[in-house]
Amino acid sequence: MKIITYKTDEGMAIIYPAYQPEMSSQQQHEFLLMVQNKDVPKLPDGSTEPSWIIEGDQALQLKWVRNAWKINDNGEIYFDRDKAIEIKKERFRNLRKPLLEKLDVEFMRALENGDTASIPIITQKKSELRDITSVDFSSYDTPQKLHEFIPDLLKT
Repeated sequence: MKIITYKTDEGMAIIYPAYQPEMSSQQQHEFLLMVQNKDVPKLPDGSTEPSWIIEGDQALQLKWVRNAWKINDNGEIYFDRDKAIEIKKERFRNLRKPLLEKLDVEFMRALENGDTASIPIITQKKSELRDITSVDFSSYDTPQKLHEFIPDLLKT
């Protein structure tokens, strides 16, 4: 199965044509070109944004850390690791937010109840959550490993 890619301000976009099972190879190719002409955005001068057709199996890896993939002017796809790490950090922030809110409630209850033994434990957990974006990403050296990585502290 072939797909269409093109550059965007954010990196790249992918169009997955909805091939019908009964289509021959020639029909699939014609359909692909029709979709490319119809769905790839037009430039202000009316011409079509540069786009490229790639094999679908090549695109399977693009699902990992989706917005970290870029495409250059030659249609070559590459992985922006720095962007991927920022995406992961933002995901960690989103995952930790409800956990921090829950700990805030526990902290207030401990204060109200005079539970001085729980306060340092809660404070330590909150500190670990705040530091979650400082994790070392060096051992996550492939897009798939980086995509799948979630610190144990954030797993619920």
